[in-house]
Amino acid sequence: MTTRIGLLHMDTLSDIGVPGSDYSDLYAHLFRHEDVEFVDVHVHRGDAPASLDDCDGWIAGGSRYSVYDDLPWIATAEEIVRDAADRERPLVGICFGHQLIAQALGGRTTKAEVGWGVGVRSYDTIAASPWSADGTPTSLLACHQDQVVALPPDGEAWSTSDYCPVAGMTVGERIWTMQGHPEFTPRVCEVIYESRRTRIGGAETDRALRTLADPLSNDEIAASIVGFVNR
Repeated sequence: MTTRIGLLHMDTLSDIGVPGSDYSDLYAHLFRHEDVEFVDVHVHRGDAPASLDDCDGWIAGGSRYSVYDDLPWIATAEEIVRDAADRERPLVGICFGHQLIAQALGGRTTKAEVGWGVGVRSYDTIAASPWSADGTPTSLLACHQDQVVALPPDGEAWSTSDYCPVAGMTVGERIWTMQGHPEFTPRVCEVIYESRRTRIGGAETDRALRTLADPLSNDEIAASIVGFVNR
């Protein structure tokens, strides 16, 4: 059975100069082993879903912006999140999407005191999630300067690390989020890190680049997302 997933685009990556790097292409590659059909909704351009019932589930994706930026489309994105929560529509948040969901539902996201989270990062599983009920850790590419610092009411952290205490959360039965990027590829991150070297810092950029050959949990996360949407 084909799973219909709506991609809530919060940005574009088509400007970084890497073929196949736009979010539509990255998600198509992430779910290449799954029977998935996508519906693209460009929230960062002011669009919104005609109906959340149009898809089996939704993914709120990444962005170069911060969720606390004063931009009209971010307010629209928060309304979409709250509508999905009220109607118990399956919603997955990734990076900016993770932070947005926390903010929209009463949590808090701020700039991280520890600085940038970049490179392949390992996250401990501390609670049951659609990914794991047995404590299996995740390894995902990271690229963020903001972090969720307060969970929303009814939110529970399922994933954590020393540098990012709330690396993933669940809210109720139909919302699942993660700070890492299962859709990113090492090449995409390499280009992004180099373009932000001055902001990230040379030593931290070099450390992150050395991790890009490390194993990733992307395929397993993709299968878990499909299972989460369809359960």
